Amino acid sequence: MPGYVSEWLWYLLTAELPPETDRTVEILLVPSTTVTDSGVDGFIIHRLTGTPAQFEYRMWETKKYTGADDDVDPTIRGAWQQLHTNGADYLAAIAWGDKHLAPDSRGFISTLVPRWLNADPSSNGGVSVAINESAAPDKAFHTSHDHLPTHTHPGALNGLIVAVDDFEAFATTVREYVWTAL
Repeated sequence: MPGYVSEWLWYLLTAELPPETDRTVEILLVPSTTVTDSGVDGFIIHRLTGTPAQFEYRMWETKKYTGADDDVDPTIRGAWQQLHTNGADYLAAIAWGDKHLAPDSRGFISTLVPRWLNADPSSNGGVSVAINESAAPDKAFHTSHDHLPTHTHPGALNGLIVAVDDFEAFATTVREYVWTAL
């Protein structure tokens, strides 16, 4: 359950970001209902403003971390390595049949995998880690390019630490609310 809550935290935080002047959200995929399946945990496509049919995307790997204080680096490293090793497969597995897409969006989506494999500047990666507040590191993601070395263009890699006072207790509370609602 903490892993699924981590995915939803990323999604809800991303959905609440203020609008940007140079790009708009074209597609923000809702987390899968099957958190144990391998695949992309978070995915967003932005339409760049001021340029016709220009897009960029970011594929996210989300993790939960409930271990010892200040030892989140292996979790972050593993997430980057997971994107490096499986990113193309994750992109190829995204189902688009239920989406109503603009023709130029469809065209862009058909090129996601080759863009990733070629480290095209429109393809980006991200790692989000939900963590106990007491374990939030002072410094994180500083070696990201070592673990996803293909994507070196400006803005290619983003990292997000979501620190919750007691993440496991928070995830348990979320589960209780979800089960009560069902």
